[in-house]
Amino acid sequence: DSKSNISHQKRCSRHNLLLINLIYYYINIIQRIIQPIQDIAVLAKEIGAVSFTDAVQAAPYLPLDVKTLGVDMLAFSSHKIYGPKGCGALYIRSGVKVKGLIVGGEQERGLRGGTTNVPAVVGFANAYEKTVCDMQENNAKIQRLREIFLQEIADLEGVQINGGGVPALLNLHFSGVSNVDLVYAADLKGVCIAAGSACASASIKPSHVLLAMGMDETAAKESVRLSLGKDNTEEEMRQAAAILKEIVIRLRG
Repeated sequence: DSKSNISHQKRCSRHNLLLINLIYYYINIIQRIIQPIQDIAVLAKEIGAVSFTDAVQAAPYLPLDVKTLGVDMLAFSSHKIYGPKGCGALYIRSGVKVKGLIVGGEQERGLRGGTTNVPAVVGFANAYEKTVCDMQENNAKIQRLREIFLQEIADLEGVQINGGGVPALLNLHFSGVSNVDLVYAADLKGVCIAAGSACASASIKPSHVLLAMGMDETAAKESVRLSLGKDNTEEEMRQAAAILKEIVIRLRG
C-alpha cells in the first residue's frame, strides 16, 4: 500500500542530515491511507529534522491533536470542512522558526503580510468547531453510505478497492475501463468522480501514488476516486452506483 515505510525513511535520512523536511499527508489524497504520523514525527526528532504534516484530508474525519501526533508543524484548510474557501490554519510548535511567505506586513505573526480576511477566519473557526462536535456522527453516516454504495456494485465484475482508511475517500479500479472515459460519462449523468486528486486535475498521467504502490500503468489508468460527504444520502449512493454500473458495462462493450 502507500503507507510510509519508517525503516526505509531511517535509511534514507542518514544521508540527508543537514536539511530534512519530512512532509507527509496525514491521509493520502488518492488512496485514503492513514499515514503513521506519530512514528514519522519521532524519526524527525531523532535525526534533528522538522516534521510538517498536511492534514487537509484528515481534518473532517480524524482529531488533529498536535501533542499526540508529535509534529512540529501541521496545516489544514477551511474548504474541506465546509468552511469558506481561501482560508487555512498552520500550527507551528514553539521554538520552530519559519521564514515569512509574504513580506511587507506583520500580519499572521509576520509570516504572511496583508489584510487578514476576518470573515473567512471566523467562518473557518465556526466550521471546525462544528466538524469536531459532529465528527463521530458524520463518520458513522459516511461509513454507512460507503457500505451501501459498495453493496450496490458488488455484482459488477472486475472491481477492486485500492487501499483502505477513512470511509469518505474511495478509490476503485474498474478493470477494462479508461478512467477518463468513465469520469466524462459519469459527469454527463450527474455523478462527479475523479481520475486523480484535484492537485493533478490538469494532468493526464496515471496517479504516481498508485504506481508507487506497485500498480501497473494500465490499472492506474482504470482507477477513479469517489468522495462521500456528510450531506450525501442513501438514495444518492444507490443512484450513483446504478449509473456507474451502467456506464462500466457499456464502456466494456
